Amino acid sequence: MKSIISLIAVLSLMSAQAQTYVGAKGAAMNTWILNKNIFDSGDELDYKGSFAGGFSVAGLHMLGGQSGVALNLGVSNLKQQTQGKAGNTEYENESKMKYTDIGVFYTYLSEGGLFIEVGPQFSFRNETITETQNKGDSNEQEFSIKDDYVNDMIVYGVFGIGGMINLNEEIKLSLGLRFGYGLNDMTTELSDSQIAELDIDIDRSEFTLYSQGLSIDDTTFELSSDYMSTHPAFASFNLGLYYCFGK
Repeated sequence: MKSIISLIAVLSLMSAQAQTYVGAKGAAMNTWILNKNIFDSGDELDYKGSFAGGFSVAGLHMLGGQSGVALNLGVSNLKQQTQGKAGNTEYENESKMKYTDIGVFYTYLSEGGLFIEVGPQFSFRNETITETQNKGDSNEQEFSIKDDYVNDMIVYGVFGIGGMINLNEEIKLSLGLRFGYGLNDMTTELSDSQIAELDIDIDRSEFTLYSQGLSIDDTTFELSSDYMSTHPAFASFNLGLYYCFGK
């Protein structure tokens, strides 16, 4: 009985002394949608650097000592630009997807303000994908499509490092870098029958087509594929402002 009372007293004391940070942060992101079929395409298809942004509300609850759990809820864009050459025509393409992000991270926060965070981020795709095309000297075209072969959720493994700067006793400025890699395939491999019936001009994003590795037989004009999985990745600079509750 005394042990139980002592444990309750210790937990109550830890809870009273624990710090909780609540705030918001913005992110400037370098994003990639990685697929081996693109890397192997040579001059016909290549990557361009792609940049996007995000915003989230965030909380960090210290569990005692220098360990804590952070929760982020936000929105972000995943964007990829490609460029290539078809015959004598040069072209560029941009694919952009919007996501709702939920991140749960173990956080180590040192007494000097340095922090390290690691954990999963679950990103849920909005319904449509925005494609922007620019072929040679033609006018730029932008259109929104649905694509049943792009998965609705990505699970990222995330690692971050940064620092908390005291503006006063309660207000903290957070600066940090965060890196994420998609652990699951973001596209779906098509069966032979689906490929045979595929209309590449209707509701198909560029990355569905890239991942399938489609090619056309010069004699029979039949489509075939060499599927490669597609994984998104990002590196972001994060700037946040927090209010600290507790001692």
